[in-house]
Amino acid sequence: MFGIIVSCFIFYALIKRKTSGLYLALARESDLPNSTLYIIIPYLSTLLGGILINFYFPDNVILGYLICGIADASGEVIGTKFGKRFYEVKLLNVHTSFKSIEGSSSILTISFVIYSVYAIITFQYFSLLMIFHILLASVIVTVAEIITPKGFDNLTIQVISVLAYLTIIQ
Repeated sequence: MFGIIVSCFIFYALIKRKTSGLYLALARESDLPNSTLYIIIPYLSTLLGGILINFYFPDNVILGYLICGIADASGEVIGTKFGKRFYEVKLLNVHTSFKSIEGSSSILTISFVIYSVYAIITFQYFSLLMIFHILLASVIVTVAEIITPKGFDNLTIQVISVLAYLTIIQ
């Protein structure tokens, strides 16, 4: 139901374009002249990621939602607002992205917190080895966000965060 409601709002914003406050909030100046494309691609990647983890990992779907919805979102907000030290990532001479250390650090930190709370709730204990595993999974999620082409990270982060949990932490 939430997805349907959000989809309606996004489609309305896309129809109204520059007369819609929501469109203007979603469209970044850095994405011009392809603002609409960079609204549609993240929407579709979020949708596909959600469908995949619901189908393949229904018991841990909330983990993918939390890490994508909070950790990845925090990386964008922190990187945009407080990012001072930027770095460039080139992937196969096809994809170049610009990230900030502050934004990437935020993803790492928030992922670590989410994994920790999820593990404590799930396992009812916490150990030094588990902390190492959680840190490793958080690094993997952060690296996935860094190397994923712009707009597609909502798909990769949802899937990789759950896979990292199932293969490393659990």
